[in-house]
Amino acid sequence: MNILFQFFPFVKDFFSIFYPMIDSFYNHEDIQDYIAIDGKTLKGTVTNYKEESQNTLNVVSAFSCEENLIIDYRSFEGKKTSEVTVVKELIKQIPLINKVFTLDAAHCNKQTTQIIVDRCNNYLVTVKKNQIKLFEELELITKKEQSISQYLKKDISHGRQIIRVISVFDGQKIQHKNFQHVQSIIKINRSGKRGKKEYEETVYYISSKKEMAETFAEKIQSHWKIENMVHWVKDAIFKEDKRRIKCKKSQNKMSLITSIIINYLRIMGFESIKQGIDWFRKKWKILLLNPDII
Repeated sequence: MNILFQFFPFVKDFFSIFYPMIDSFYNHEDIQDYIAIDGKTLKGTVTNYKEESQNTLNVVSAFSCEENLIIDYRSFEGKKTSEVTVVKELIKQIPLINKVFTLDAAHCNKQTTQIIVDRCNNYLVTVKKNQIKLFEELELITKKEQSISQYLKKDISHGRQIIRVISVFDGQKIQHKNFQHVQSIIKINRSGKRGKKEYEETVYYISSKKEMAETFAEKIQSHWKIENMVHWVKDAIFKEDKRRIKCKKSQNKMSLITSIIINYLRIMGFESIKQGIDWFRKKWKILLLNPDII
């Protein structure tokens, strides 16, 4: 925390704070970790709401689901490149091995999955119907074959009654030439009620890792930590989407600073970022005079 208090007002390159902090506090060699990767558009960089195509600033975060830390951060302009390209570069450059990257369906492609495997990591990725051949093959396999393991989970909260049946199948049954490293097919059937409305849906995932159904159920759900503990916090607590700063460099710097603050508060043990901010608001004079106490 010393670094933040001593240098924060004078720093020009905030990555000089961000990456040393990760090196100091993320024990990447010692933990079995699932890394959620997801992008977010900074809505304050929209320039003309009437235009369909916007050159917005977007950020991609890599989030440790085990340590609850943002371990990498990238930004890009929407008209210059894509999230898929940025994620590929992030995975190539991030110095991790023996981790599992969890990704949404936008990243279900042979280049991204192959890079992950080549870097001695694994993946857990959503498959949607736009991957026509792969999706149809998953449907066929899960209808014909016996599952390796199965897990049932009930969720009754916030007016919802949801039953999830998670089934794992042998991924080596897949004949698709682009996904020969798949070890597990995960089928999740969700059914229940949202309010008074009944619904049922089936979602598919593929993974280069072998795990039991209960483990996959837990890790798939933990992917959404990046929404709840990063994206939501930035918008609800730090009002990121309400910043009307049109300069993309300034918006990028502010978003990175926010990521640093979130990490420091989590390192200090604050699960609630709001509680951490309230604590600092009361203690800031003492901390400025005595930074070594943190």
